[in-house]
Amino acid sequence: MRILPPINPIFRAGDMGLAYDERRDLACIFTRETAPPDQDVRIVRFWCSRSQLIAFERWGAVVIQRGRPICPQCGQPMESDGHFCPKKNGHKRKK
Repeated sequence: MRILPPINPIFRAGDMGLAYDERRDLACIFTRETAPPDQDVRIVRFWCSRSQLIAFERWGAVVIQRGRPICPQCGQPMESDGHFCPKKNGHKRKK
């Protein structure tokens, strides 16, 4: 379960939720797009069985454990393409 570059997402997920349809015994994971106020927001729903939901939860725990490197200056997660650290205020230490 690896995502290989290039990664071109359709949209950036914002709010997420979980629902359950008792009649069909299915769970629904849904996410709402993060979008400007003047733009229509798209919603994606993923229906899954209990076993699929459990596998998804286990995979999520693995991904979370991997984490992202933490900035030693500000304590915030660092992205792979760089990190704006408010503690450095845009300055680098001289060696």
